[in-house]
Amino acid sequence: MGPMEFIAYTEENVANIDNRTINHHLYADDIQLLAKMQIANMSPIKCELEKTVSKQHCCCSSRRMCLNPVKTELVWFSSSSNRAKLLNHDTTLHLNTVTITPVDSVRVLGVQLDCEVNMRAHIGKIAASCFFHLLRLRQLRHIVNQDVMKRLVCTYILARLDYCNCVLAELPAKSLKPLERVMNAALDSSWACDLAIT
Repeated sequence: MGPMEFIAYTEENVANIDNRTINHHLYADDIQLLAKMQIANMSPIKCELEKTVSKQHCCCSSRRMCLNPVKTELVWFSSSSNRAKLLNHDTTLHLNTVTITPVDSVRVLGVQLDCEVNMRAHIGKIAASCFFHLLRLRQLRHIVNQDVMKRLVCTYILARLDYCNCVLAELPAKSLKPLERVMNAALDSSWACDLAIT
């Protein structure tokens, strides 16, 4: 679909969302619905979410497009104490015959957001990816020169550490330890030390 048709499609989707109770974000063909609620008052907001998702489904069907409920993810962001309270409530959403069950984390534009918003899942994923690439780069250490190695470290390690790092602001130092270990591992060789100085 071209740019004009896509804008028309997204405009109609936004018209189906009641902005008084539900906020939304659009990115390309992804729609994210967000609602803030007290646990005691969650039933009406859940109904509103289900109604909004159902409207989106009807809108897509009328345009011969498919809203895939199996790929729809639901996450409840809350503190650990409130998560215990959620166990006493039905936290699923229903779309026609499909039940959408909550997950512990969702990926939003490459950032893994976990239900307690402590960023552990995101940090763990970055650290694992960086260590994987560091091991691969160390195998090349004796084959390529320092200039090429610096570029590879910037591309495969530093770019991953820099991407959306503002979401890590205000986290305790203990949470950031895995990323610190990545930096130390990257600096633990002669080519990386030269990179740090320049």
